[in-house]
Amino acid sequence: MTFSRYFFNRGIWWYALRQAGWLGIVYGLAMLAILPMGLLNADQYSEYRAPLIVNHLFEINGQVQSVMIASFPLLVAIFLTRFMQERKLSDLLHSLPLKRSQLLSVMLCAGSGIILLPTWLIAWIVSLMHSSFVRVSFSQMQVLQWAVSTSVVTMLVFAFTIVLGICVGQSILQLLLSAGILVSPVILMSLFQSHLKVFLYGYLIDDPDLLESSVWSPIYRIGQLSYNALQAKEGWIYVILTAACIGLTYVLYRLRPAESASQGVVFRYFNPIFRLLVMLITGLFAGILSMDLGIDHPLAAIAGYVMGALIGGIVADMIIRKTWQVGDRQLFRVLGGYGIAIAFILWLPVASINGYAAKIPETVNIQAAFMGDDLASELYTSKRAPNGMRVGDILNTKALSDSPQYIDAILQLHRQILADRPNSEYRKQYNPWANNNQQVQIAYLLQDGSIMKRNYFIPIDRYEAYVLPVISQSPYKKMYYHLDVLTNYIDSMQIDNADINWTTTPKFIRDPNDIAILKQLVLEQTQKVRNPWNEYVSGAVIDVAIEIPLDSSGGYTQERYTLNANEPKLHSWLKKKNLLSTITKAEDLKSIQLLPREEGELHPDNNKPYKSLNKQAIVITSSNQMKQILTNSGVYTGRYSQQQEKNGYKVQLVFKNGLFGYRDLPSSQMTPELYSMVSR
Repeated sequence: MTFSRYFFNRGIWWYALRQAGWLGIVYGLAMLAILPMGLLNADQYSEYRAPLIVNHLFEINGQVQSVMIASFPLLVAIFLTRFMQERKLSDLLHSLPLKRSQLLSVMLCAGSGIILLPTWLIAWIVSLMHSSFVRVSFSQMQVLQWAVSTSVVTMLVFAFTIVLGICVGQSILQLLLSAGILVSPVILMSLFQSHLKVFLYGYLIDDPDLLESSVWSPIYRIGQLSYNALQAKEGWIYVILTAACIGLTYVLYRLRPAESASQGVVFRYFNPIFRLLVMLITGLFAGILSMDLGIDHPLAAIAGYVMGALIGGIVADMIIRKTWQVGDRQLFRVLGGYGIAIAFILWLPVASINGYAAKIPETVNIQAAFMGDDLASELYTSKRAPNGMRVGDILNTKALSDSPQYIDAILQLHRQILADRPNSEYRKQYNPWANNNQQVQIAYLLQDGSIMKRNYFIPIDRYEAYVLPVISQSPYKKMYYHLDVLTNYIDSMQIDNADINWTTTPKFIRDPNDIAILKQLVLEQTQKVRNPWNEYVSGAVIDVAIEIPLDSSGGYTQERYTLNANEPKLHSWLKKKNLLSTITKAEDLKSIQLLPREEGELHPDNNKPYKSLNKQAIVITSSNQMKQILTNSGVYTGRYSQQQEKNGYKVQLVFKNGLFGYRDLPSSQMTPELYSMVSR
């Protein structure tokens, strides 16, 4: 009997090992097949497979690793805390002459051993195999990093699940709550951002999938390990959280009533938090879902919030009371109080009293400013994992301008937007093509180093007087046309026919001197553009393209510049290089077909003659008349799809080789001769 009072009680240790030890064996065998066997498979010679350079060991069968790493410690904790959830077993173990701290310490130590031993055993095996690999390259430090990272995240999941096991009295509820809470910060952030997008004017949604956000959702972060290993800062955060969870287990277990086994929520003072979180998440989810699947209106979201919160509250009460018979007056009084609290939580961030929607910084507080229509890609450079997955953002300071004139022009536009609040109704502000809307995203780098960001959709025709002073300035054009990239560009450039560039092989310019001349010609023409949002390049036009790397992963995007080939310098250079063939000429065309713009909008550019689709189409075959139309029609190079001018004609170029090209002939470019031509 004396031995049973010792801290190292053999019976308790054997009980703990019997409960969860088999999980350690299963986990070890599974990880043996996943990692060492995965490395051996990658080391096998294949003429279709290049040698593998490992960035981190989580890349090897990464998704399967993530599932095992997330689920294994959670199950170990559930099996070790079963004695708290079953009444007979709880009475038996709590009747032993052991302090609760001793009993809990045995479970924590046994669980830690079951979790950590297989991890370090696998790391030792991989380390021994390291020298035998020929086609797989990794370092011993990477093995150590894998073992440490896996130990850190598994211990956090284990410790947190133990805490939940003490707070609830049912193993199934413990499993669901542990998994849900460990992933819920990202889900809650995403749902709340959708709520702000609907009700907060000017809100610019951020990406909750980035590592900076997902670090607070450990299971979600474990799912990202396959393409981005745990960073040192994240590891220390998880170590601190694990230590806090272990300390909390001793406090809560000491307070846990012995008769609470099989109950829902053990501590009554946790009931309000439990109800509130369940109602908030279900309410947000139902509200956003009701708009996506039903009526696309804020009232639908509000109705969804009410219904979702009500259902969540009933479910939470069923769990707390351990019965489905909860429909009484007390329930609805309680839910009414929680409903008011949730309504306040949802209302406060979008209320006018917080000043978000009306806030404009003072000029003296602004270091630099930005305006564009895709802040995420223009103001930030994406950090990507080797497989191309986006894992972070770096501020691109070159997209910001400290020009006082530029900052003042942006502020003037911003003030006018807030004075008028255009498209403040839900969905109109998020539809960039309705009513000639243009997306405007504004950012200010403030003196304290923070970034203030806003997102609007404005009608171009009403805001041209405020927009032009911004987009006509050099800082905007530098960002819009990626002129910094163009200036430093040294690779080959492409020249193509602007009317049929998607169906013809471009001409490549590779000579460094020619590249320098062509870059200068592009820079000169782009600086002359007054309105980049609504630009037509008329007459003889060519396309010049460069390939811009997105990141180190090998991805790239293409930037195209549509240039006026009749500009003397460019025309002379094209003639000297025998590139005039890239310009559309009347001799290349079989006919030109025109449709009034309103009629033309009904017909997609699907490479079928307009005349075969619409009897109102006008067919021009005269060489002189086709020259006039080519001279006056333009290739649209703006950023929104429906031009402001609804008059005029859509132009279809029918080439002799069977290809089709498309232009616009606005009424402002219609001469008396052209009017007589199309009014036949």
